[in-house]
Amino acid sequence: MNVLYVTSSLGLSVLNLTDYQLIAQTPVPAGSFINEIGYNPTNNIVYVGADFRAFGFDPDNNYQLSTTIDVTRSGSSGGRFTLNPLTNRGYLPIGIANNVYILDLLTNTWIDTVNTSPNTTGPAVVNPTTNLIYTSNDSTPSLVNILNVIDGNTNTVTTTIPLAEPGNLSSYLAVDESNNRIYVTNRNTNNASNVVAYVVDGITNTLQSTITLNRNVNTSTIAVNPSVRRAYISDADNDIIYVIDTTTNTVIQELPFQSLTLASYTP
Repeated sequence: MNVLYVTSSLGLSVLNLTDYQLIAQTPVPAGSFINEIGYNPTNNIVYVGADFRAFGFDPDNNYQLSTTIDVTRSGSSGGRFTLNPLTNRGYLPIGIANNVYILDLLTNTWIDTVNTSPNTTGPAVVNPTTNLIYTSNDSTPSLVNILNVIDGNTNTVTTTIPLAEPGNLSSYLAVDESNNRIYVTNRNTNNASNVVAYVVDGITNTLQSTITLNRNVNTSTIAVNPSVRRAYISDADNDIIYVIDTTTNTVIQELPFQSLTLASYTP
């Protein structure tokens, strides 16, 4: 079944992508700010980033909360999270401190830390095939925005990729493993922009193209489902999810839905 995971003030929601109907909805502990999502098929757990922790939800138990992983409180995490199911490693970026905490998802423990200084650390995504982790620097609107590239084998920053001009923030990310592309949404700050997302070539580490609309947008989170060649991008300001055809990198549909974070998988 193709499903879309969505986090919001309602908790974790699960949608059937055949008819976009709600399958399950699970609240989180009071006071928890949840955001980015990752699914690990090895232990069949859906992980959601929270402030200085990651929650795990069990699909076999109607997506009920099953585990919690805590890290040191320093800076601000904003609920960011990504994982590599091939290595069973989770990554929890912490802004301001410029740290990416590495989690062992088999033992559900924090095992290492990568520092991206002098570049800041924003949301992250992993390409499991190349074992590279990409983090945006969305907290520095006065600078040319970049992606930090981390080698998952050595846990070191190996290169940076320039993206947008000052005023537009590179924000959330998703990877299409089928063609080694990284999609980065454009969180508009100082300037009006019709850019929905940037498309980065993971082989050459260069900006390949942009996805645009004929109006100003303020996109945030994104998910890619390679099996159906679709990307899903949330616009929380307007309660819209944009559906992108990743073969043409164009917007083909707009879904009215209140959302904060998206993640699409085929469990």
